[in-house]
Amino acid sequence: MKNHNFRELIAWKESISLCASVLEATKKLPDYERFSLQSQMNRSVISIPSNIAEGTSRNSVKDLSKFLDYSLGSCYELETQFIITQKVYPNVITSDHLNQLYKIQNYIGAFKRKINSKNP
Repeated sequence: MKNHNFRELIAWKESISLCASVLEATKKLPDYERFSLQSQMNRSVISIPSNIAEGTSRNSVKDLSKFLDYSLGSCYELETQFIITQKVYPNVITSDHLNQLYKIQNYIGAFKRKINSKNP
């Protein structure tokens, strides 16, 4: 399997950017959300680039694909948390956050299809 440098992957770069933005945005949540919604969103957003990076360290397409699945799972988890946050705290998570997350989901999906098509 070709070794992928995670730092060169668009999905990883974009998810790092989203991570910084979300970590900053969640500081706007009320203090009583610190150990619930804020903590959960922070864990989800950090998990996205972390799983991409970990997956690229693996020696098989199957393992890389599995970690990309984990990353996508974290994306969908975060999307749900964004939607909840927008309903309860409308000034914290913006449509820009959601749009960036959708792009990341597409990048991860495309990368997954690419590696799986080369190694069926």
